[in-house]
Amino acid sequence: MVYLLFGENSYRAFQKIADIKSAFYKKGGKNLAVVEMSGYDASMEEILESIGAGNLFATRRLIVLKRAIETHPRLINFIEENKKELMAPNDVFIFWERNFSNNNKALLLFKKIAEKIEETNIRSFNELDLWFRKEADAREIQTSSQQRKTMIEKQSILYGEASEWALLQELEKITLGGEKNAGTNQKQIQTTNNLIFSFVDRIFGNKFSRALIVFRQSKQEGIGEADLFRMFLWKLKNIFIVKNGETKKLNSYVAQKTSVDAVQFDDKNILDAFWEGILTDSALKRDNKNTDEHIESYILSMKNPK
Repeated sequence: MVYLLFGENSYRAFQKIADIKSAFYKKGGKNLAVVEMSGYDASMEEILESIGAGNLFATRRLIVLKRAIETHPRLINFIEENKKELMAPNDVFIFWERNFSNNNKALLLFKKIAEKIEETNIRSFNELDLWFRKEADAREIQTSSQQRKTMIEKQSILYGEASEWALLQELEKITLGGEKNAGTNQKQIQTTNNLIFSFVDRIFGNKFSRALIVFRQSKQEGIGEADLFRMFLWKLKNIFIVKNGETKKLNSYVAQKTSVDAVQFDDKNILDAFWEGILTDSALKRDNKNTDEHIESYILSMKNPK
């Protein structure tokens, strides 16, 4: 089974991949294998091996390939020659490409073999405003149309196609500050954020080995479990961005600090931690009565950096 996602909007693509991955786990039963690769990190041979090698212990596989055709154009020939194997029901292949609409040969091929093709385009202002309002409402944050307009215009100018990530960060700052209004006291937010950042840095500084202890210590300091988790996820996301060579999406200070933090992390482990974090975040939104259980299970599942 083949899915094709194409377009510049990485946030929409990653969210869609997370949704498919979650559905795969729910429907797949036991003995599943999940492989995620970026064309910028993997060679052509490694990608071909991940597609064709299979797994002796897995009855079903999910293979996520990001910008693989963009970086290895010859891959499309392999896909065409092996399309029957890719369309088999036991395995799921997700291809995400940024600039794909001009690749007529590849697009025509995927129209024949893909279960679904979805464009992950940059949202228009009205689409972004509607999305942002829903995200704010989900966090019980009150925003006026003017406040949203100001925030959207600012983040769009600074971050371009990554504006969703930046807007979510702004909402998290408001949430972490304990306020429910977008016009909240920035000094109070910064004080709270600094305390949370100190705990998050301790988790990363101890190579995850003391993460559960630090998590419980933060609760004694009055920090909300979900607040700490989402700041932790924000830092994971930044490391993921840096490892993909997209530091322009971050301001200079965050990019510099994250680059230092990223050195100690194995690419696959940080990617796994990021995706599992997204799934945990989704679980928290659906079931906020068991926050501790979801977060502690996530912490215990994390692998140490190299």
